[in-house]
Amino acid sequence: KGKWGANPMANVQPGGPMLLITCDDKKEKRSAEEVISWMTSVADDLYPLSKEESTTTESTSCSKKTSSIADELEAELKELRDEKPPMRGETGKNKVTNQGAKTGNRFVIDHMDGKAMALVRCLDNSIPLSQLVTQAMRRVRETGKKHTRFTHRVLPMEDTFFSKLEHLKESAKKVTQTFFSSASEQKIDKKTPSTFEVFLKSRCAKNKKMDRMDVINAIVDEMPKGYSVDLTAPEISVVVNIIGRLTGISVVRDFKKLEEFNVRRLVDKSEEKSSVAK
Repeated sequence: KGKWGANPMANVQPGGPMLLITCDDKKEKRSAEEVISWMTSVADDLYPLSKEESTTTESTSCSKKTSSIADELEAELKELRDEKPPMRGETGKNKVTNQGAKTGNRFVIDHMDGKAMALVRCLDNSIPLSQLVTQAMRRVRETGKKHTRFTHRVLPMEDTFFSKLEHLKESAKKVTQTFFSSASEQKIDKKTPSTFEVFLKSRCAKNKKMDRMDVINAIVDEMPKGYSVDLTAPEISVVVNIIGRLTGISVVRDFKKLEEFNVRRLVDKSEEKSSVAK
């Protein structure tokens, strides 16, 4: 089984949007922290909190600063005494919550037991996660600044669920309908043929309940009419990550053009472009 066990993601609780991060080995925590800082900065720029939420965040921050060390220590000791062991699928303090926008914490580390990868949960449901990551990657391509030292890829998972085919079919229908009904997609010129791909990656222990072709066919069935498969330069990618008992799915544009959201490759491309321009 090795250091990480047969299924290092066995305790992950599906449900809601997450980020899958791949990174240098033994740098999972550092990478997750870097990505949270980076994505929070982009989210605050593109999808700022309302004035009421910002005020709540600031007042919470001020109250924390004014509390004495003794009070903080007492509160921490009380929390340790009262804390119950996490149920299966929970990760202690980082269990599923929808209070991100209210607390100011829009992202939180969810799981780091996988080798060279980590999961970050998005607590703010107002953030369109796939669009957020796409915009972040476009900025990397334009500026050449990667914002993270240890991260390879940042993959959005708009929906996560237990790795079963029936759950995948339900989720695929939901995320594709949401994507194609969005305001940005309505503005796309429909006269030209549109292409797509299914980017499928199985990580950790293989899941025998999710046959590769069954997954691909289930997603193809949900694509609108007029879309054809293109594995070389697709306009749209349906990204599916199977991580043991957890599966995540998202629909994104320009996935191939943006180097499959590989931060280091985007930086290299940006530097190559800059050197040619000189």
